[in-house]
Amino acid sequence: AEFGAVNGELRAKAKLGNRGWRYSLRFDKTFTDVQARFTAKVNQCGDTDEYGFAFRGNEAPKDQFNMYVFKLNCTGSARVEMLQGTQSTKSKTLIDWKANVAILKGKDAQNSVIIWMNKDQFHFFVNDRYIFSLQDATYPEGYFGFYLNDRTTGSAAITFTDFVVKMIKP
Repeated sequence: AEFGAVNGELRAKAKLGNRGWRYSLRFDKTFTDVQARFTAKVNQCGDTDEYGFAFRGNEAPKDQFNMYVFKLNCTGSARVEMLQGTQSTKSKTLIDWKANVAILKGKDAQNSVIIWMNKDQFHFFVNDRYIFSLQDATYPEGYFGFYLNDRTTGSAAITFTDFVVKMIKP
């Protein structure tokens, strides 16, 4: 996959299908209790392709990928996973796929996402509608980034815009 910043947007494009997840991460700053907001525009997407936000990530020990990932798919469902280990390591599902009418689906869909995180509490919103919550204390802080997994043809393309992180007061 390729991730590139163009005119204030982060464009993610898969080159091959079914090759595993890819992400673009920011390593220079870690966050704890924040609200993260962004918009994801679907340019091309198969039904089982996934895109989303990786948060509270770390690489300890070196070259390990540890993070939470909030995913949307192109049929209007959301999921939260916890990644631990190398890319070949299986993820742990914290909340399995749940369809929600708030999540716009298909090509040209545009979804505004908010993830509110305070200590071990997480609340997820899409298009200003509550989707679900979870509690998990595995990763108390970390970096963030954007996620793409093309599970079909290798042509998934998502544009991420309007990314804002705000500190919260519990």
